[in-house]
Amino acid sequence: MSVDICVFSASSGVGEAAARAFYRMGAKVIISARNEEALEAIAKELRLSRRDTTRRAEAAGGESDILVLPFDITEFDELSAKVDVVMEHFGRIGSFSGRNFIPS
Repeated sequence: MSVDICVFSASSGVGEAAARAFYRMGAKVIISARNEEALEAIAKELRLSRRDTTRRAEAAGGESDILVLPFDITEFDELSAKVDVVMEHFGRIGSFSGRNFIPS
């Protein structure tokens, strides 16, 4: 599986569980939330769980298969810059996963 998916609210709860599940299935994931420290801890744990594959890809000049993208989804003025970061890293975004796309 080689799917790029951006998971919002990935620092805890359902978002974190979704990110872990997609990653375990082999997807390249972008994990996003406001809590950068939690995202980094999750990314580190996930990378270690698949370290041999990730290390080979990075050694061959490929990108890491997980991207930490701290982002407050209510800050719409930041969205364009965040998309640019994703496009530079993965070249595309295949899917989005989240429950908070509609601002209150």
